[in-house]
Amino acid sequence: MDDSMYQRFGLALVIVGATLHLQAILVNPYAGWQTLGFALMVIGLLATGMPLGPPLSTAEPDTDDQS
Repeated sequence: MDDSMYQRFGLALVIVGATLHLQAILVNPYAGWQTLGFALMVIGLLATGMPLGPPLSTAEPDTDDQS
């Protein structure tokens, strides 16, 4: 699984979470941030910004033979 797959999954979580959060706020305006939708939204945002693969710049390590 590559990073783009995690980003697409995270984006789907953000969309579903935002929808659930808005519906919960419309039903109960006093719920504040304590909704399942907000939790899904935060998890989705973390998943879209989290690099899981190797770093893009793969510089060779310095292997000087020093005795």
